[in-house]
Amino acid sequence: MLDAQLDRLLEVAELPQLRLHVVPLSVGEHVGLSGGFVLVELTDGEQAIYLENAARGHVVNDPETVRFINRKWDSVLGEALSTGTSLDMIRKLKVTS
Repeated sequence: MLDAQLDRLLEVAELPQLRLHVVPLSVGEHVGLSGGFVLVELTDGEQAIYLENAARGHVVNDPETVRFINRKWDSVLGEALSTGTSLDMIRKLKVTS
């Protein structure tokens, strides 16, 4: 099962509109643990967010919330490995799983 999940991550990492970053366990607690989100840039340059929790998911385009999530993303990205290093880690995990 783990091998299939790692394969899927490597597959979607090839999509041009996606950036994959791994936040190592050694980072410990960080703002990204408070809930999932997808930050989307629309064709007109505006941004929207898909927020998800245990009960439901919903799209938000309120500018204040978008700015808040952008700051949150910047914080998570600051803790994350680069895309190349993240993909290397996933490949290494695949070999050892």
